Amino acid sequence: MAQEKKKVTEIYDNLLKEGWNLSLLKTYRLDYIIWDKAEHPEWNIGKYKELELVKQLGNLFVYRFKS
Repeated sequence: MAQEKKKVTEIYDNLLKEGWNLSLLKTYRLDYIIWDKAEHPEWNIGKYKELELVKQLGNLFVYRFKS
């Protein structure tokens, strides 16, 4: 688990440096995006038509890429 967390952290850091969009995220083969609205209320993930909401659990929203 530590190895996977390290890889995700490295990818996230690179995305912050380079800027990102949904097409770029697909290159990393992400299946889901989990948004904590309490931690990042400024995000508006629901505006992306390429994503669909799978589940909402309180302030957590789980999205996946539409096929």
